[in-house]
Amino acid sequence: MEGRESLHTWSLAMAVTSLVAMAVWIAAPNALSPRGMAIAHATWTLAAFGYVFVRIGGHRRRADRVTGVRSLLCPVLFAAHALQPRAAWWKVGLALAVIVLDRVDGELARRDGPTERGAVFDMESDAFYLVTMCGIAHVYLGVTALVFIVGGMRPLYVCAWAVLRRFIEPSSPNRAGSLRARVIHVALVVALLIDLAPLVPLGVKNAATAVAIVLICYSYAIDVVGTLRPPV
Repeated sequence: MEGRESLHTWSLAMAVTSLVAMAVWIAAPNALSPRGMAIAHATWTLAAFGYVFVRIGGHRRRADRVTGVRSLLCPVLFAAHALQPRAAWWKVGLALAVIVLDRVDGELARRDGPTERGAVFDMESDAFYLVTMCGIAHVYLGVTALVFIVGGMRPLYVCAWAVLRRFIEPSSPNRAGSLRARVIHVALVVALLIDLAPLVPLGVKNAATAVAIVLICYSYAIDVVGTLRPPV
């Protein structure tokens, strides 16, 4: 995989498949057996991230290897809930492990020198983690379907960018995130961890989800304005 255009194509493919997955989780959550749902999610992960990992030469960079590992933890987390659909602290710990590895791959990227391909690989892994967490929260733990606004915002943003670029020259959806976006991303993850936690009343989980929705809508409203500005 070479060039920014190939990275854009991959981001668009991830966006479309994420939206399809979320539509299935909302409209037909029982379309597959629990094992079938886990296998489908794992197949999606391996096809999407395995292909790109090989194409970008991810095995050559420590940061990309760590990103690949945390991407693979997403289907493990999903399968844990699909096969045993109740909240447990060890599952929250698994979700936290993904966050820790996100921190690790960021530090390694800064030490070894960041690359555009590695940055997009990391960005899509973050987005995939949010989509996975939203699917778990709604399908297996009963959180409101509105949680998919959190997971669906980036896929919708990327799809809107793909349409807009036919008429104008918007900024890339894969540009580096601002400090505001990173802080809000942390808040979203905290809200989703609350959604996964045992002992937390469903009303509290839905309230945390509502806060996350407000934050992500605010963040992407700013990003949309930035996207509509032509690149310098």
